Amino acid sequence: MKIIYPFLLAISLLSMSFIGTEQIRLGAGQIDLATGEGEIIVSPHSKPQEAIQISVAKAVVFIVKVEVFFGNNTQKSFDVNLEFKSDDFTHELSLTGNTASIERVHFTFKPIAEGGRAVVQLWGSN
Repeated sequence: MKIIYPFLLAISLLSMSFIGTEQIRLGAGQIDLATGEGEIIVSPHSKPQEAIQISVAKAVVFIVKVEVFFGNNTQKSFDVNLEFKSDDFTHELSLTGNTASIERVHFTFKPIAEGGRAVVQLWGSN
């Protein structure tokens, strides 16, 4: 399939929505599937988020755990334990009750295939 208008694809991806709220991309990065861990650093100018989702592209990955670190030195952990095919999203991970912005998100995973890299994106709603 050839994408003729890539900017339309980008706009549609940036405007995907959670339950009644607009989703924004907080960060992304490539991860080496051999390490079993990855991290996304979030801009220090981001607003506090009510929920996050993680998407995986270019690989099949089993996400074990997601840890969210906030600017007020607190953290929240989620046991995900689900396999994600390329372009899948985690379910909504609620950050209710937190008033600080996210500094970084660390995740632990098991690659399904040997070697290679995956693209991981962090999405938020506020």
